[in-house]
Amino acid sequence: MDGRTRYAAVFTLADTPSGVAVPRGSIGAVTGDRVREVWTTGIPHDRTELSVELPVCGAALLRLTPPGTPVD
Repeated sequence: MDGRTRYAAVFTLADTPSGVAVPRGSIGAVTGDRVREVWTTGIPHDRTELSVELPVCGAALLRLTPPGTPVD
């Protein structure tokens, strides 16, 4: 770990799959951060609000990488 990359998780206890809108600022993302969901699709999210699809009682792990930080 490079000391600059951060992680955030989004959870649901819903009994049906849920689409969750997560404002970038609510997970500590700042302008320029790359945000990537790492457990499933790995699709980057670059909007001001992230759309995360969560399974029943599921979670998503988001990686927040500052500009200039190498991404694996």
